[in-house]
Amino acid sequence: GLFAIARRLRATDCCAMSETVSLRHFGSLDSVGAAVAAYVRSVSGEGRFVVALSGGSLPKLLRGLRDVDMSEWEIFFADERLVPLESEESNYKACADALFGDAPRPPKVHALDVTLDAGEAARKYDDELRACGGLDLALLGAGPDGHTASLFPGHPLFLRGDDGGRLVDFLVDSPKPPNTRVTLTKTALHQAKHVAYVATGASKAPLFAQLFLRGEGRKKREQNRHSRPEDDDDDDENDAFVEISDPRPPLPVAHVRAADGSATFFVDDAAIADIIAPADT
Repeated sequence: GLFAIARRLRATDCCAMSETVSLRHFGSLDSVGAAVAAYVRSVSGEGRFVVALSGGSLPKLLRGLRDVDMSEWEIFFADERLVPLESEESNYKACADALFGDAPRPPKVHALDVTLDAGEAARKYDDELRACGGLDLALLGAGPDGHTASLFPGHPLFLRGDDGGRLVDFLVDSPKPPNTRVTLTKTALHQAKHVAYVATGASKAPLFAQLFLRGEGRKKREQNRHSRPEDDDDDDENDAFVEISDPRPPLPVAHVRAADGSATFFVDDAAIADIIAPADT
């Protein structure tokens, strides 16, 4: 099965409801990319599909979607740097190069108007997102520090209890350069029908050690691999049965959830190396 963990717990932030957090892990980047593509296909359905994408390493994992009919899709960006759209630092460029730039049935893409100042650009983007009625899916990255979109640990945009109804906001003091950015707010992300995170690589292992408690998965996985070596890249429902940390750490990735309180994490084995107990020697 695909689900490595599915646990229910009481939410402690803005979502006063039980939430389901799913952790799906895979042995290779190709397997992660294939699983994310299959997930996006499954939630996109038919008709208009409004999705917010992150930049970073995520776009390269979306290449399996290039042959999908995206003509009914509307793509927003979870955050954007106030740089020219052709800049290597632009999330728009990263997603265009990897996903929709030469798609046979391209989506409608809502690029940030980077010719405006940050405040005006955020207000215009807020209007565009409202006109679409909100997000069907927020497909997010997860930084080693626990940030997602441009919501950073300890930053007022994350810490404030109320976004004042804003779906989009800006910051000029990003802890990570470039300093000036526009980002979807917690309010916008919490209204999404689905929220999914994609995180890969050993640099994310300390983060996931904060989000989830240690399990007994690796021993079971090694036993399974002895009997099914051809399945090394597949996850297994006996893998990494771990409980989500409670209380949750004060990190955006630990608190940003969908409208129903759910979130799905897609990771590779390196990202969760610290929460899978080692096999007996």
